[in-house]
Amino acid sequence: MTTTNTDNVINMHQFPTSLNGTMNQEDLDSVFARLSAPKIDELSEAYQGRLYAVEGVRRLPRLLRGPLHAIVNSPVSPWKGKFINGRQGGNMLLNRHGKRQLGFYRVTRGKAYDDGRPGIELDYDVPENPPSLWPIRGELRALGEQYYLARMLYRTRTGYFTVLYFSLEK
Repeated sequence: MTTTNTDNVINMHQFPTSLNGTMNQEDLDSVFARLSAPKIDELSEAYQGRLYAVEGVRRLPRLLRGPLHAIVNSPVSPWKGKFINGRQGGNMLLNRHGKRQLGFYRVTRGKAYDDGRPGIELDYDVPENPPSLWPIRGELRALGEQYYLARMLYRTRTGYFTVLYFSLEK
């Protein structure tokens, strides 16, 4: 069973609908900071994904953020989630079963770039990817059993910045 921080005030089943495009990156940073790392061996197979706080979208008026968030997470969106197979994985495109993948990553236990606390790292600096994806890194923490909050980071010369948040659920 996944261990989660008891101070976490977000109910794992209310999380996807409670966001609905209204939580900004700072809100999600605060939630992420309160979560604990899952055991790496608990991660396997296909996880359905939802995107949140996509950088740039948060600058739009609140009235537009909700509808845009709904489109990004609609059935027409090509990104469906992530597939994890042991210590490696890929992004699921156009299907929810992991049959088509792009953007591969190595799965390791590591520390978050901002608070140094444990988490799971998704490192895109692997030979299967084009060099343009190598600066991408994901960080993942548990919201509940087989339910995770993660963030996509991008490395620049000055360090990492958060591009977006996403949830993953079996």
